[in-house]
Amino acid sequence: MGVPGLEPFVCSKSHSSVVEVIQGERLDREVDYFYADSNGILHSICQRVFNYGEKKATINFYEGVSYQKKIKAVYEEYFSQLVNITKIVKPKKVLYIAIDGPAPLAKQNQQRQRRFGRASSSNTKDFDTCCITPGTQFMHDLTVFLRDAIHSSVSSKKSATPSNSKVVDSFAGVWENIEVIFSPPTVAGEGEHKLMEYIRKLPEIEQKEASHCFFGPDGDLIMLGLTSTLPKVNLLRQDVFRPGIYKFIDIGSGFSNTLVNIFGKPAHTSPQQIKDDFVMAGMMVGNDFLPRLQMFITVRDGLDYIVSITKKFHNPLTIDGHIHIPGLKEFITFIAKDEEPKLKDQIFTEDKRRLPPDDVKYLNTLILKNIDSELRFSFDGYRTDYNAKHFPNEDVNAVCYDYLKTLVWVFEYYRNGIVDWDWAYRHHYPPLMHDFAKFLESVSPDINFNFELGNPTFPFEQLLGVLPPSSSSLLPEPYSQLLEAQTLPRIAIDYEGKTREHEAVILLPFSDYEHVRKVYHATKKSARKFNRDTFSHPIRYVKKDNEVKMRWLK
Repeated sequence: MGVPGLEPFVCSKSHSSVVEVIQGERLDREVDYFYADSNGILHSICQRVFNYGEKKATINFYEGVSYQKKIKAVYEEYFSQLVNITKIVKPKKVLYIAIDGPAPLAKQNQQRQRRFGRASSSNTKDFDTCCITPGTQFMHDLTVFLRDAIHSSVSSKKSATPSNSKVVDSFAGVWENIEVIFSPPTVAGEGEHKLMEYIRKLPEIEQKEASHCFFGPDGDLIMLGLTSTLPKVNLLRQDVFRPGIYKFIDIGSGFSNTLVNIFGKPAHTSPQQIKDDFVMAGMMVGNDFLPRLQMFITVRDGLDYIVSITKKFHNPLTIDGHIHIPGLKEFITFIAKDEEPKLKDQIFTEDKRRLPPDDVKYLNTLILKNIDSELRFSFDGYRTDYNAKHFPNEDVNAVCYDYLKTLVWVFEYYRNGIVDWDWAYRHHYPPLMHDFAKFLESVSPDINFNFELGNPTFPFEQLLGVLPPSSSSLLPEPYSQLLEAQTLPRIAIDYEGKTREHEAVILLPFSDYEHVRKVYHATKKSARKFNRDTFSHPIRYVKKDNEVKMRWLK
């Protein structure tokens, strides 16, 4: 998910910003604050232990192992990896470990599609991948395990855990000289954004002078690092093609200087504004909250293209950390001019890497329908067919409004923090840029979307909104009965014009979250309380006078 090709773009444009380190060695750079967005670690370990997913192993080392022993192996290996990455970086002041909590509805839309899409074909006999969601017993037990494991790692004493974990005992005292903060799934927000919330509250001197480093596989961490305004910010991530190799990427002064050189630095701009403009432009190539533009589906150099466009116009895309509507209008106008040739090129390309698989389900029949015998492409015909097929009962201008509002929401979310927990783009397809550019002509530069912050959903409330009925056992009664009573909607999957399985659009009806909220709160009144369905604060571990103190971080 996120911006396709972002890490390769950063590394190729700024070689001097990348340092490689081998697992087991220590990085020769100082890091004060180290932030682990750890859901990616958890997913990869679950895939390996329960042997599912694209990288399913021929030889399963956990074959015949009981479910409980597999779960214990997941928790222990997860903690071991956290320890091992901190041995590479060795933070001097703070280690912050974050696990995803209840997400904004814009993210829950995506989670719901993915979970329902997997429901018809189980990944494994004994493991429901939907359990890696806040509020499940699996995540609650992981939280309990980690609380004790972190306590032991800050202390110099061996743990007397109920699990009798030799792994935990072996790492006793490994973090005793730093402050450790743990944000469990009962703290609302996506992991990487909880980290950013903490950073924004740091004293200014710590933001400006201390060195910061993120860890995680998600490309969003690059975007967050660029918008963070931190001058000394880096990203540590595993090389997916070379096991045991890690990349330490300077996305602060290193890549920032590269961006300034790429864009030039007009007198009215600052390095931070250039970074903000790059982030905003990059979001058009792809992001986690909007469906991807068809014109960019097969573009392998989307970021290079976006950069070349951004350099052509004079209005900035952002000002003072907010989207600048006049700049966005100019930017989209340039993109819209290239929409027709880029769509046509998807049919006539000779680049085998950009061609879809042989399966007919990938053919872009809408484009083929509008190419005549002389190979002329009727974009007007395509546009009519696109809107009739994807927005049959909707006003295209209303779709464009929602798309613009979501673009603003996404940028605010990354740059300044959550502005509305309940906003979400409730369409399966984006508007064509031709229509979006026309719509923007009538938009006031001072448009106000009246976002209301609202409140995050409770863990069980999110589970009710994103889980398919087949995963009802992940909720206790009486909540599970609410899911069991649902009928699994007919799920159509649209592969048209795509080049990979994961790019397909899952045509699942959007959840009625107002209804979910009412049902959840009505059920909660008569149900017993569950610790995994509450909100909490991050836990702060500090060793003082040979004793580990645990405090809520508010």
